[in-house]
Amino acid sequence: MPLDMDEHDAFTRSVRAHELAAGRGCAELLAHDASAPAMLLERLGPNLADLGLTVPEILEATTTTLRSFWRPVTFDEGLRSGPEQARWLASYISATWTELGQPCERSVIDRAIEYCDRRIASFDLAKAVLVHGDAHGWNALAAGGGTYKFVDVEGLCSEREHDLSVLIREYNEPLISGDTPRLVRERAETLAEICSVDPQAVWEWGYIERVSTGLANVRDFDNDDGATFLEVARRCL
Repeated sequence: MPLDMDEHDAFTRSVRAHELAAGRGCAELLAHDASAPAMLLERLGPNLADLGLTVPEILEATTTTLRSFWRPVTFDEGLRSGPEQARWLASYISATWTELGQPCERSVIDRAIEYCDRRIASFDLAKAVLVHGDAHGWNALAAGGGTYKFVDVEGLCSEREHDLSVLIREYNEPLISGDTPRLVRERAETLAEICSVDPQAVWEWGYIERVSTGLANVRDFDNDDGATFLEVARRCL
């Protein structure tokens, strides 16, 4: 399929991320052709959702796989940095909210942009790792022996908390049906404890990802998923 410039850049970053991971925590890159563009990856099994795992089991399997995937990286690896991604997300959130006719309260957008600014200011290159960028149960596939590997790797130079944000934004059903702020906070704290990272940073990245994904779903899909993402965000103000 023909790709635009941004998609070509994303393909290049994904190839580089696979090379850096070298098959540890993500599908092994067997070959690639930038002119196609295409990657030949190792064959893996079903994803965590298709395996019928519960949400707690998915969270455990995904965090275990992330810990095998993360490795120190620097700015010169050809990856987008966490601050660059936060700036892009802030711009995307603001522009998309306006484009869609303001589908949620302005306070939700302001909080997401505030958190983008905080993650930019808090970035510490000494703690940066190779980040997947979209590590959820549909992108974690069985690799045999009770282990899993990721596909659809975006490839970022960011903080570990950035990757855990995806597990905060997904799996909204148990969050929307209870005490939403408490349940989201508990999930952030649990993930942070498992991975020995800062729960507030997980919360902030999770809020950013939730709002940006909610807006994208409102724009691209004719269902209630986007509205649910945004409602959870509103409740967490």
